Amino acid sequence: MSEKRKVLGICLAKLQDRIRTEYLNAINKAAAIEGWKIVVYNSFRDFRKNDLSLKGSKSIYKSINYEEVDVIAVFPESINNSKVSDSLI
Repeated sequence: MSEKRKVLGICLAKLQDRIRTEYLNAINKAAAIEGWKIVVYNSFRDFRKNDLSLKGSKSIYKSINYEEVDVIAVFPESINNSKVSDSLI
């Protein structure tokens, strides 16, 4: 019987920024060594400005299936909005 693979959900914004890509690559390598799978939930913009596109941009986080994810890691400094970050925990 095989053991279920653990799933780490990572919530962030602006993954396209080089430093976040480097963080995610390092996390992915470490997770793979330990037998974890990662699922990334990324918005291409941060939430510093509370404008009309905020609702659409944060809808990616609604796709998180908390039944399938063992751990959620939130990068609040990339999201730039404490209400959005806190809603993920």
